[in-house]
Amino acid sequence: MECGKAPRPLFWWITAGVGAICAFATVLTAVLAATSIPFAQEGFALVKQHFGEPASVYPAHEVATFFLIAACLAALAAAYCWVLARIVRPPKDNRSVQSVKILAWLMLAMHIVLFPLGDAALVVETAFKGPTSEVAMAYEIIAFLALLTMFALAQAWATDERDSGKEGCLA
Repeated sequence: MECGKAPRPLFWWITAGVGAICAFATVLTAVLAATSIPFAQEGFALVKQHFGEPASVYPAHEVATFFLIAACLAALAAAYCWVLARIVRPPKDNRSVQSVKILAWLMLAMHIVLFPLGDAALVVETAFKGPTSEVAMAYEIIAFLALLTMFALAQAWATDERDSGKEGCLA
């Protein structure tokens, strides 16, 4: 099988589209983080209008932190989609093994970022609704199993390529 350019499959286009949406979300949340402190009074007025009787102080720094962490998560998701699109597009070569490892590390980073995001969301929501707030964050075991599977597949794929002694395209 010879390495060469092939047309991009539909899944590539879907992955690239989701990556573009994540990149836009990164920019949007970064702008929201930067503007949440200077426009704290306007934000507090909107919170009063929406919730009725929120806390007496608008947590501008906590809101900025929440948006900043959300921007990090969106950036990681955009990078994940970009690497996934690289894997999906033929030809499959030895860079695909490294790409699977990169996907696994990006997925791990996204899981780690979820913990401070949940804490920041709880702080912001408690300030708006009161001390009875609770943010439901699900850390599913299935996601961690998928992460472990990616590491295992990357390792098996790399071992298979080394054992076959071939350079270039993978079957």
